[in-house]
Amino acid sequence: PPFEERVSVGSGQTASFDIELSGLVLVRGRLTSGGEPLGGYRVYPESAYGDWTADRDFTKAGGQFELYMPGPGDYRLFVQALDVRLPLTVPDGVDSLDCVVDVPAAIVSGLVLDSRDQSPLTGAEVMAVPSSREGRDGTARSKSGTDGDGRFKLRGLSAGEYDLWVRADAHAILCKPGVRVEEGAPQEEIQLLLAPEIKRSVRLVARDGEPLRIVWAYVEASRGTWLIGRASFKGSEGTLELEGLGRDGLAGGERPDRDRR
Repeated sequence: PPFEERVSVGSGQTASFDIELSGLVLVRGRLTSGGEPLGGYRVYPESAYGDWTADRDFTKAGGQFELYMPGPGDYRLFVQALDVRLPLTVPDGVDSLDCVVDVPAAIVSGLVLDSRDQSPLTGAEVMAVPSSREGRDGTARSKSGTDGDGRFKLRGLSAGEYDLWVRADAHAILCKPGVRVEEGAPQEEIQLLLAPEIKRSVRLVARDGEPLRIVWAYVEASRGTWLIGRASFKGSEGTLELEGLGRDGLAGGERPDRDRR
């Protein structure tokens, strides 16, 4: 298993040291939220001082993970996507430990429907991203796909305000801002309506008429709010393909931070 040892070496010096691996403890754990498994999350063990140990793992579909710990002691399990740290204690005198680590958090659930006929959309992706500037780094704190009835559940969310992003084939990308989550409080089921997408092709050229082939492109609405959509180049003639756009130019919702450009 991975192991890390810090050694300080001065300029012109030679250092020698031994690493003793006999004290490692294998932790076989299961990550849950409200008893439900959390799969697909990257987990790191940290020492009580906030230092990462060398091992890490992704949780399986059933929430299972395996980590090698340096030895007995008090640790914190850092769940990266959720940005939470949970206590984990390895007792003395064991070489392995089975445990369940539960995230005390809310679950946001709801329906994703086609706006034209209210039919459920299967396979849509729903993501929760923190609304606040302090928490916003573009990383989803929770993700869920919709089932055959268009239902989704976002698990493992801590208290706060989130923007819900929804993507589905052939539909406009939707952002529902300002969804408030309170731990321990019942959450109302959220209904999200997706309109059919609008596609546009735009040809980008330089002042001399030559096509632009490699540029960073995004689109914003005339009011300065972000236009939610996908942009990709096609071929070598500077053609930019825009997908996932809504009829009103905002794809069903505005980003709440109007001053970000």
